[in-house]
Amino acid sequence: MSDVRLSIPPTDHGRPFGLGTISIQGLGARLIRAFSWSLIATVFTQGGTFVVNLLLANLWGLELFGRYAIVQSTLASLSALAPPTTGATAIKYTAELRTRDPARAGRILGLCSVVSTIMALASGGGLLLAAAGVATYVLRDPT
Repeated sequence: MSDVRLSIPPTDHGRPFGLGTISIQGLGARLIRAFSWSLIATVFTQGGTFVVNLLLANLWGLELFGRYAIVQSTLASLSALAPPTTGATAIKYTAELRTRDPARAGRILGLCSVVSTIMALASGGGLLLAAAGVATYVLRDPT
């Protein structure tokens, strides 16, 4: 197995966050920046899903879109089961080791990436194997 190395960007402890006449430094500034990026990502992700669903509902009609919605919600439910463990591990060790031992933090992030990929492939394979049963018994469509 090859040695996976990830580079961790330098921190921005000294860079203040300014909004009008208010200026926040240190951890507060980092927290506000992180929250802002998270909010932007959530808006684009949820907004994109909403727009795609509107388009598909209009193109496919009620029955076909309903089938799609069942499959999509099943996939969303199943995909929510696996990632929290690797995500929590990555967050914990990155926060702990990012300045003290960045090489080890990179190895742990690489391992989390490999484990997540293996879990995704296993889940996808299981869903592929179960697709015919779901179509026949849940959606009542043998084709």
